[in-house]
Amino acid sequence: KDLMIDNSEGSAVLSTYNISAISNSNTEIQINPDGITMRDDDNTIRLNRTGIILPNGDYDHVLTSNGSTINMANYLKESDVSG
Repeated sequence: KDLMIDNSEGSAVLSTYNISAISNSNTEIQINPDGITMRDDDNTIRLNRTGIILPNGDYDHVLTSNGSTINMANYLKESDVSG
C-alpha cells in the first residue's frame, strides 16, 4: 500500500532523529543529523556538511555541474603549459 500525505496547502514539521525509506529494489534513503545517504546495492552517495561523497570516490576527482567527474591529476598534467 502507498502512504500519501497531502499537505499541499500548509507546512509540516517532522521532528525525529532518523528517517529511513527502503524501496523494493533495495534502494535505501536515510536522513539524519549526519546528512542524507542513498544506498543502492554497493553504491553509496552521501550529502553532508563537508560536501557530496560519491561511490568509489577519491581525492583526485571533482564533481562537475552535470554530475560527472573530472580527474584533476590528469587534467593538470594535460593542461600544464611551459612558459
